Amino acid sequence: MPAVVSDSTPLIYLARLELLSWLRVFYGQVMITNAVWCEVAINGGHLPEGVAVRKAAAEGWMTVETPGLLAAEFGLDEGELGAGELEAILLAKERAAVLVIDERLGRLKARHMDIDITGTGGLVLRAKRQGLIKSVSLELRLLLSETTFYMSDDLFAAALAEAGESEP
Repeated sequence: MPAVVSDSTPLIYLARLELLSWLRVFYGQVMITNAVWCEVAINGGHLPEGVAVRKAAAEGWMTVETPGLLAAEFGLDEGELGAGELEAILLAKERAAVLVIDERLGRLKARHMDIDITGTGGLVLRAKRQGLIKSVSLELRLLLSETTFYMSDDLFAAALAEAGESEP
């Protein structure tokens, strides 16, 4: 299985829908950075995502890692990205890992650095391919209604087409 690093928002979205275990199923081990840990497990410790991330760490399938690379080495502006995004990008680059990230600017920066990326929507598609869910449409609609997850209508339609689903 490929190494994987996750940013905060996919962890939050998956945990809110009680789907964080997908990461374990897909990747076995998941790395997060100190900034992501602080954002989700400490600052959001009383929220479902904080509880779920602390549990995953206690179970040993989620680890907190510190990137050794520096933002300046890649021309990344620390003011453009959140601390969690920046650290996650650097750790993914350092470990040649897949990066799970949703924020548009972070995704653009990661692609520019030749980092393989996926996002919450990509995980939903993978869950369908692996038989964990029956409907991409249903899961995406839950994400859109129960979290702050955003997906354009065009991207939603493209995801359904990729999953072989159509709108009712």
